[in-house]
Amino acid sequence: LDPSRICPPVHGMWERVHAIVNTYKASSDLRNPANLRRLILRSFGSGSEDFEVPLEGPRCVPFDPSMSVSHIVGEECSVLDSKRGPLILACRLQQKEPQSAPIVKMIFKSDVDLLPDILVMQYLQLCNDIWRSAGTPFHITTYRCARITKDTGVIEFVPGAVCVSDLPRDPHAAPLDLQTNLVTRWLKIQSSSPSDYEATLDRYMMSMAAHCATSYLLGYCNRYSTLITPQGDTFAVDYSSYMWGRAPNRFGIRREPWLVPMTPSLVYPLKTEPSRMDRFMALTEEAFRVLVRHRDMFIGLATMIGHTSIPSWEGSVPYLLQTLGPLDAHIDVIASRYITEIKIHISRGQQIYNIQPHI
Repeated sequence: LDPSRICPPVHGMWERVHAIVNTYKASSDLRNPANLRRLILRSFGSGSEDFEVPLEGPRCVPFDPSMSVSHIVGEECSVLDSKRGPLILACRLQQKEPQSAPIVKMIFKSDVDLLPDILVMQYLQLCNDIWRSAGTPFHITTYRCARITKDTGVIEFVPGAVCVSDLPRDPHAAPLDLQTNLVTRWLKIQSSSPSDYEATLDRYMMSMAAHCATSYLLGYCNRYSTLITPQGDTFAVDYSSYMWGRAPNRFGIRREPWLVPMTPSLVYPLKTEPSRMDRFMALTEEAFRVLVRHRDMFIGLATMIGHTSIPSWEGSVPYLLQTLGPLDAHIDVIASRYITEIKIHISRGQQIYNIQPHI
């Protein structure tokens, strides 16, 4: 693990950002984007209505010290519709011509420790390295993140990424229609031509194959936090609370764990052609088999991390031993359990789809 990525130095800039987030949480008026922009500009010393305000000297981006930012772009800042209200902070990179410099966006999170997310991202990057070394085409999208203090941090904003649950719905659909074709409709809108759309679906299939394999490996149970990009890449966020088979609670009731993200909306694009689902099943099994060959390494890493007493990693070793074990078991047996789990979740999602219209 790289210590510089875990706890970079705290700057006055981030203290101001933290104050902005706290002010936002305490005031309903700041839900208005214009009021939020004024608060941001005022917090950084701008009494005017300018769209941008220069910082007091360049500031390094916490998750990438090679990049420095020089201006806050107020009109590009916003707050995500989430329980903790994370702030999307838009900054211009430092260049000789600031107005033409590209904008980098960061998600500032407070009241949460990002150390577990940093460890998960390095875990997933290790999966990418294993697939690349094996000569396979699989890849899981990762994002960079850095811990500023124990309960604040910054996450890289993945351009164009949208939570599947936030995809626009068809206004002409029936009120009780679950609209399981949301992903397909959105990807088609983002594509420039039919051939581009087919290429996007193929990329989606490859990405979902890797996404399911890593979700099962980590025991990630929050199927509602899957994001998708216009290019068809899928990935998850908020790993820390829902790993190793811990399902999320809603209204004090623990949901049944979904170890692979096979909801009806995510399955629908894989059924657009009869052969695509068969290819997906073969691909995700191959992706998982490659990872299983390195199960000793994954269990060893989880054992070392477990000694650090990070709460979200408690239970990691028993889960991995159950999922990837016994250690003398043949890979075919472990892969068969994985494919069975996917089929169960596809069937469960279809049952939810069939029942919902009658409620």
